[in-house]
Amino acid sequence: MVGLVILICTFFITLLGINGYIMVFVLYPIADNLLYENKMDRRVLPFLLLGGGASANGFAYSLDICNVLPSKYLNTSLGSAPLLSFVFTAILAVSYFLYFNYAQKQSLKNNTPEQLLAMYKTQQTAVSEEELPGIFMSVLPFVLVLGCVVATSSWGTSPSIMFSLVIGILLIICTQLKRIKNMKTSIKTGSSSGLNSMLTVAAVMGLSKVLGASPAFQQLQQAVLAMNMPAYLKAFFGTTVLTGLTGSAISGETIFMESFGKAFVDMGVNVAALHRIVTESALILNKLPNSSVAILTMSICGCSLKESYKHIILGTMIPAFIAGLVIALMATVGIV
Repeated sequence: MVGLVILICTFFITLLGINGYIMVFVLYPIADNLLYENKMDRRVLPFLLLGGGASANGFAYSLDICNVLPSKYLNTSLGSAPLLSFVFTAILAVSYFLYFNYAQKQSLKNNTPEQLLAMYKTQQTAVSEEELPGIFMSVLPFVLVLGCVVATSSWGTSPSIMFSLVIGILLIICTQLKRIKNMKTSIKTGSSSGLNSMLTVAAVMGLSKVLGASPAFQQLQQAVLAMNMPAYLKAFFGTTVLTGLTGSAISGETIFMESFGKAFVDMGVNVAALHRIVTESALILNKLPNSSVAILTMSICGCSLKESYKHIILGTMIPAFIAGLVIALMATVGIV
């Protein structure tokens, strides 16, 4: 059940909009510790973190930038086409769980428990129960923030997110003040992380503008629009290809919406379904070797591309492609 535990952790942290770069630092020690205690192969660590995050990046009402970005262009809510998001996440989560257990069984056939433990650089230590806030208080901020997002979704994307996160922060401060060792440092660290994420998104969107203005991209734009297939399948393949070319889900989404968004709306498509398909399709090829998130995750986990990348492909990218194709076909036949 280790895979399921890590999936749940990554899902809820990503659901609340915590940047992928930050999520790696937060969850890596937890995942590494769980694998060590159960004498499991740690080479699956990058897959566990990236795959768990992908299950929530495009989920309905997720505060992740992947789910927020299309709202700017389509004037849709974060909860657009929830059925499509449930189907996508269900396929990805089941594949994640099954592949993790399959990979561990294969590893146990080829390695002894001693060999698996030798992969860990240092012996792991667990935090004592007395130092932890308890399961109820740990989960409450997540539930409250998500509930606020759903309740205030009619306010607009930005006001809803800002209000919900402020409520969550205030709850944590009020209930966990004694565990916050240095309030000033916590505020400084949180602000710095937020600023870094904002600058990363800004840089990616700037790159998208430059790519969109290049002559070669104009030809690609015409090729996408000329594809002889239903609009939702065009959106699926178009976003997937753009994400793979740029190595970034945010870039892929931004370029697609900037270049094709209006054209697709003029076709009369369901904008809620388009929002969801573009969001989920951006999560398929955003883990190629040209992806900064994928490379950073493997670096932090201490895993090489050679030993860990196959797990990312088999456990995340292929299931995500299948799931994205399924929801695109569902929208094509009117199931949204």
